Amino acid sequence: MNNREKRQEFIQNNIRQKYGDSKGKQTLTSDEMSKFYKSFLDEHLDMHREYNKEWYKRNMFLNFVRIFSNVLMFILK
Repeated sequence: MNNREKRQEFIQNNIRQKYGDSKGKQTLTSDEMSKFYKSFLDEHLDMHREYNKEWYKRNMFLNFVRIFSNVLMFILK
């Protein structure tokens, strides 16, 4: 089950618990949705941590190349 399906299931379950089968309420408040997003981030913490490390490595490499290029251009002028 992907994130979108889990989110929709969470919304439907909470609406059903709070409001029963009434058709008027279709969304949850931001406070109610924050519980879903908190659990999602907690479940995927390692994946996010790895992504951030990889992004940091690539960004540092690009910064190094940029600095090296600027120094080289300065020297060759």
